[in-house]
Amino acid sequence: MNIRIQILALTTLLAGCVTGSREISIVQDYDTPPKALSTPAPKYPYEAIDDGLAGRSTLDFVVTRSGRVAEVAFIEPLDPMLKEAVLEVTRRWRFDPAMRNGVPVDSRLRTSVEFRQNSEKVQTGTPEPR
Repeated sequence: MNIRIQILALTTLLAGCVTGSREISIVQDYDTPPKALSTPAPKYPYEAIDDGLAGRSTLDFVVTRSGRVAEVAFIEPLDPMLKEAVLEVTRRWRFDPAMRNGVPVDSRLRTSVEFRQNSEKVQTGTPEPR
């Protein structure tokens, strides 16, 4: 099982997105990019392995001012079982938020996730905004 995660900052400015009851104003023009503190790899579900499921997807997400992940969106389709494994782990990801003028701001990042059959171990890349 090989899961590769790379985090890349989007270069577009998106503003006024809403998640739950809290508005998120996404800033891509920051002084300090977000920094990954904890981004564990998703666990490959045993049932997915048994069923021979594999896949790769790119997802976009917001790193909030509090350093949590919000608004996860999959760019390419992924089997629902694998998608749930990714969503479950992103709830635990933590970041130092992006900073602008010394104030934490929301930012948008992109990551790719790959599940491969017949691989010996799970690997993740070093998350780095770009």
